[in-house]
Amino acid sequence: MNRKVFVYVSQEGSTPDVPNTQLLDEYFTAVTGFFSNNCQFRFAKKNLKILLNGAFSKEFVIMDTIPELRALHNGLAKLIGMTSHPKTKDVICCLPEAVDIFSDKGRLKQELYCGPLVEEVYTEWHYFPRYVSKKEFKDPSLVFLRFFEYKSPTEWETVLDDLLSAALSHESVLANSDSIENPFLVQSYLFKFLEATHLMRVRHAGQNSEG
Repeated sequence: MNRKVFVYVSQEGSTPDVPNTQLLDEYFTAVTGFFSNNCQFRFAKKNLKILLNGAFSKEFVIMDTIPELRALHNGLAKLIGMTSHPKTKDVICCLPEAVDIFSDKGRLKQELYCGPLVEEVYTEWHYFPRYVSKKEFKDPSLVFLRFFEYKSPTEWETVLDDLLSAALSHESVLANSDSIENPFLVQSYLFKFLEATHLMRVRHAGQNSEG
């Protein structure tokens, strides 16, 4: 079956050839570090909601959450940069998609969206995907394709900077930034990116445990 290709071409200089396994290891190490620094997936989503709410309104952000929002901003910027790199994204794009996604009871298979990463105090429901489509759930790399078709990595970095600045200044980002033309799409893409990255991590961890 033919695989899709990323149409975004990075303007960064070329890098020496690196084995695919090493590229994947480096990518998933960065992904694991991101979720560790942001108190795992469910809290990363929670902090993204806080960031967006603060940026699109004039509500005050609780002081205690500011370090977490900064960590989220920095982590997302790093992941977006790494995911957009030509060699990395091509390797991610070639990862096999999930074909059989439903259990005998007609539910999404738990191992495809939380698997061994679920924490004891939470259930699989806390990890259930709420933003990716069925097709994107099967193949999360499709999210990255659309994510970078919508905006380049540099543009996404500007969006993140503007969101954080607005959230911390108690001013709506729409009044002080030209980087966000469609608030709904920006929010949707950011949540999809977060979910797709998490799904990639879960399935990579599952494959490693099987090996």
